[in-house]
Amino acid sequence: MKTSAMTPNFGLTAEFEDLEELLNFDSERLKSMLVENGVILVRCAQLIEPDHFMKFSEKVSKKFVIHGAKVRKPLSADGSVQTVTEGPDSIVLHSEMHFSPFSPDLMWFFCSLAPSHGGETTVCDGTFFFKNLSVKAKELLSKQKLKYWNLWDPDSWSKFFSGYEQAEILEIFKSKGARAWFNGKNELEFETEKWAVGIADSGEPAFANSILVHDQYSKKFQMFHTEDQTPELRHRISFSDGAEIPQWLNQELAEIEARAVYAHKWKNGDLLLLDNRRMLHGRNSFDPAIKRTIMVRMAMLS
Repeated sequence: MKTSAMTPNFGLTAEFEDLEELLNFDSERLKSMLVENGVILVRCAQLIEPDHFMKFSEKVSKKFVIHGAKVRKPLSADGSVQTVTEGPDSIVLHSEMHFSPFSPDLMWFFCSLAPSHGGETTVCDGTFFFKNLSVKAKELLSKQKLKYWNLWDPDSWSKFFSGYEQAEILEIFKSKGARAWFNGKNELEFETEKWAVGIADSGEPAFANSILVHDQYSKKFQMFHTEDQTPELRHRISFSDGAEIPQWLNQELAEIEARAVYAHKWKNGDLLLLDNRRMLHGRNSFDPAIKRTIMVRMAMLS
């Protein structure tokens, strides 16, 4: 295996000579590389196929999270391999599912069909992002947690909690320190509170949350919904005391994103592993006529 810097500021590219070396690579060593770098781009001289992607991810991850959103489709029998959010629109930087108590530790992305242009997956190290925050922003984010409210329709929550009764689901939320209830439409509503800045395994503060994407969602929520869903807001964000995220903070975060983001141009067979507790990711827009197939597997470390 040969390694090189993925970007000037973060990340590692690991190139393997053949599939045997890739599939037999020590999983503990890979985890150590991830702690040090936050994101790893895996490439192989032999083309990595979807079944190799599944085998390799299972070497490191044993417990997978299935996203319940309708804008994702299952690509494996167990549903743990899914499409990324469908559509050609750009998506701003975010930590996956930070809005819930079930955000995954790891994100496994795999490209089986790279777009001819556009559609890059964007990434940014949350520790690097944090260093670029103003003193004013750091002080504000250190005072209160973020509060997320979410509304999941019956199809979404039943997919995510497959096999569970409603009473069991409410107990799961309670055990996670979150508040949840079913409304008169059999929809699941829940609130969870999280800090906007966490501590990465490297020991550094990491800006990893859903502030930016919730601001985008509030303005263009239709792009995150399917056509058959009722056109209503299903996610809200505030501080713990109910205060709204100030517009100056959203503006500052957008400005940092513009200068700190790295756009990864996909090649067929690329595998991208990132620490979701530390890294932010998103997507550049692309022409809907262009074919692009990126799949994702979300996992817990334990």
